[in-house]
Amino acid sequence: MQINEKTLREIQEKAGKMSDFLRMEYLESAAEKIHEVDVHRFCYLELSRLYESRKMYSDAIKYVFKYQETLISQEEKNKAMMKEIELLIRGGNYEKADSLVRKLMEHVKEREKFEVIRRVIEVYKQEAVRFEKENSYSRQEKVYEKMIPYMQDPEKTESRRRLLVIYKKLGKIRESFELEKSLERNLV
Repeated sequence: MQINEKTLREIQEKAGKMSDFLRMEYLESAAEKIHEVDVHRFCYLELSRLYESRKMYSDAIKYVFKYQETLISQEEKNKAMMKEIELLIRGGNYEKADSLVRKLMEHVKEREKFEVIRRVIEVYKQEAVRFEKENSYSRQEKVYEKMIPYMQDPEKTESRRRLLVIYKKLGKIRESFELEKSLERNLV
């Protein structure tokens, strides 16, 4: 695609007049041809947002990661990393999300760790609700299994009860029996 614009403002104005898919192509070309940090930040952030809105999470993750590389302050990088975690969870890549949560916890201040965990739990809960509406029990099971370790006891017990119901619906007799026994031990 031909890129005649030279400044960030010109790129923003032209991109604002395009449909989403045309805007994606234009911003990708602009990021390749114009080598200014402000242009890259805008293009990568906007591309990530556009791909996320289309539920194309792997591409959204790619661009939020590129955006993160253009940032200087650790606080901005932490916010971008949190966004990447959200996209990984929504894209079903729970192992990478867990790994990135551990990495993020090394970079945030002690008082921010609680907020990071709350946000991670919230995203997992949103996914659980989505899969519940879709009656996708196996995907719901994976979400709960990944979410429960982040939770505190009262919340954890409620989620384990929901997981027990899912196990029963999936016909996972051994897992449901073990979880039921574990829940009973915690009540005694």
